Amino acid sequence: MRLVPVILLLSSIAALDGAQAQPQQRALSWDEVAREGVLRAHLWTVSLLRLPDGALTCEAASLGRDNGADYAIRIRAAQPNPLLIVSRAGPPFPSVHDVTLTLDGTALASLPIRSRQSFGADPAVTVELKEPEFGRMLARMNAGRMLTAQVGQQTFSVPVIGFDDVTAAIGECNEQREAQSRQPKP
Repeated sequence: MRLVPVILLLSSIAALDGAQAQPQQRALSWDEVAREGVLRAHLWTVSLLRLPDGALTCEAASLGRDNGADYAIRIRAAQPNPLLIVSRAGPPFPSVHDVTLTLDGTALASLPIRSRQSFGADPAVTVELKEPEFGRMLARMNAGRMLTAQVGQQTFSVPVIGFDDVTAAIGECNEQREAQSRQPKP
């Protein structure tokens, strides 16, 4: 079975009278996404990944760009707890010990850096998202608009409008992962 990553486009349209923006989701082809210039914002991809050790995992990723540098925030299903990974193009992250998460400018958590690694040539830091705090964080994220991760003096923001859709896609991906792991190996 071949798995195709799920692409979720999360956008909002504000009414002319200044009313609260309401999330909307619509399917776009890859060409439309690139042509409309939304490839770098308002986009989460959920995909089944094979890790270097051969294990399968599911991951949601959102890309961004700040001061001319690309970055990504990823939430990866892992045991015993999910991981949040921040990666960016450029030099290694400074020697900091934690990642501070905020939602729409309100503090969510300050989490110790678990590891430093790289995605290709891009440096990355990883933090563990422990329960029950992670469950509360997810509930707040679904009601929020923008998640920001601060690593040292640098901030990386991604939209979280309608994040329940991303959470549901991760759940579907995990079901596919479990089904594949139950299949006999050739």
